[in-house]
This record gives sequence, structure tokens and C-alpha cells, in this order.
Amino acid sequence: MDKISIIVPVYNVSKYIRKCLDTIINQTYTNLEIILIDDGSTDNSGKICDEYAKIDSRIKVIHKENGGISSARNAGIKSATGKYIGFVDSDDWIDLDMYNRLYNNLKNENAEISCCNRLLVYSNKQKEYGTSSYYEVMNSERAIELMCTYGYIGESAYTKLYEKKLFKGTEFPTGKKSEDVFIMYKLFDKASTIVYDATPLYYYRQREGSITSAKNINLDIIDASKEMMVFVEKKYPKIKSVVENNYVYSIIGVYDTILKSKEKGTKIDELKKFIMAEVRKYYQEIKRLKINSKSRKMQLIMIRYIPSLYSFAFKLYNLFKGKTRKIIWKDELINN
Repeated sequence: MDKISIIVPVYNVSKYIRKCLDTIINQTYTNLEIILIDDGSTDNSGKICDEYAKIDSRIKVIHKENGGISSARNAGIKSATGKYIGFVDSDDWIDLDMYNRLYNNLKNENAEISCCNRLLVYSNKQKEYGTSSYYEVMNSERAIELMCTYGYIGESAYTKLYEKKLFKGTEFPTGKKSEDVFIMYKLFDKASTIVYDATPLYYYRQREGSITSAKNINLDIIDASKEMMVFVEKKYPKIKSVVENNYVYSIIGVYDTILKSKEKGTKIDELKKFIMAEVRKYYQEIKRLKINSKSRKMQLIMIRYIPSLYSFAFKLYNLFKGKTRKIIWKDELINN
């Protein structure tokens, strides 16, 4: 039984971290090294990490100045002594059999990366990401293609188990949002075999105030998606259109954030013009792709030809959504 190093970046999550750690220390796969990176927390998160280290000898805690999630993960990778590495965000939690299943799939398929699915956890419901009944063993090209296809592998670091050697010379980019998008295709490119089991084993908490739910405009996702697109066009041209499609929907996501943020000014106007120009540039290449659902195709058509109507419909939808379902996270809602 090989050692797995689980890296958990921790920053001001005292309300959630106990649930996270309880599901890690009680994994059915027991040969674990649990590395908690206290990234300059100003609440009791660091103290809770130290508390857990006293009750479980597999836990080691690193206290450092705040440097962001990439900095914390990189510190964890450098400290890891396991043959394999996994990541868990400290406000999420995992199925008790997650790493046992990832490890067994990896070994059975002689793979270097093993992936599972996730559940999106809201205050009043849980929702599967894509399909939960899919299994495939694949090469690098196919893994990148499936990663760029909505509802499958996904670009997130936390639903995967990796051979540590894949991170040699490859780090998470510090100071960037969408850090997983910058790095995941590079890791898949390094691996000869990847296995994906769509069983949802990771519980991804959707909470107000998190990076992914914030209304701040994320320009890094544009750079990350474009970097991947340029890389794929050169090395894996057969899947070019799929990765271009991923890029276009990423920048449409930025456009949606602009509409949510209500920010105005010359820079915002220029950004909107850039997004529209990019949508027009790749529209003919991706409009007939079968990987897009009817709703996503309609979204693409509207923003390509009638962006004013798209903006109106999007704002109306979010206004209605905000009035009918306000997400309020309280401990009793999800048994923290």
C-alpha cells in the first residue's frame, strides 16, 4: 500500500474545516500523509489544524504567511513524501472511500492520474456535475479533450490522484485565479495513462464569499484557457475545436461576471468588445459541436448575434434567481 500525501490549503475556514478533516482522517485508505498548510489564517483555523495534529500522527501542519492557494499547494508538494498526491480544499469534504477508489482505479489501469466526479453542495440541495455513470481509461490527448467537455473530468485539482513525479518542473501559478486551468493540461500531457470514474466522491461546497462565487471579474481564466488552446493547437490538433469551444465558453463566463458585477468604464467596454470579437472569431468552428447542450448552443447564438437580448435575459434571470433563492450558509444547514 503506497503512501498518499493529501494537501489541504487552509485559510480562514474555522466554520468548515472540522468536517473536512474528519472525512480525511477517516478514509478507508489509511496510508496517508495529511499536510495542512495554514496560509496565514486570522481566525482559529491554524489552531484547529494543530489540534488535529495532536490526535492523528499522520497530520503535519505548516504555518506560513498568506500567499494564496497556489503558494500553499506548492509548499505542500515540496513537503510531501508520498508516492501519490491529492488535494482537498478546506471548506469541502470527501466520501470516506474516495482515495481508496482513486488508488485502486489507478493501480488496476496502470495509470498515473486517477479522477472522480464531484457533487455541488448548495444550502438546500446537492447536484451532480455532469453524469455519474461513466468510466474511461485514456491517453493524454483524450484526457485533455474530455477535460474540455462540459460535464466530465473537469479542470479542478481536487478530484484527482496524481503520481508525485508529474509535478517535477510544474507548479501552480502563484498570484493567479483559475490556477487549476493553468496547470491541469500540463499534468495530463505528462501522463501516459489517465483513468476517469464519474462516481461523485468529492463534495464541493458552494458558498458566498468563495473565490469561485465572487463577482470579481476573473481575467486569469482568459489567459489560462488561451494558453491551453495554443498548446493543444500545436501538439494535439485533432481536438483543436473542442479546446477552442472551452475557451469561448470560458470568456462567455467572464462576460456573465461583467453583467453581474455592474462595473462600467472604458476598460470594461474594451473587455466586452474583446470577448465579442473572440466569440465571432471561433463561432464557425464550434457552432456545430455535438458536445454542447441545446441551452449552451442557444447561449452561444444569442451572444453572437443578439448580445443586447442576451444581456437583458441574463440580468432578468439573475434578478429572479436572487429573489427566489438567496444562499445563506448556516452551520445547521449542512451539519458542520
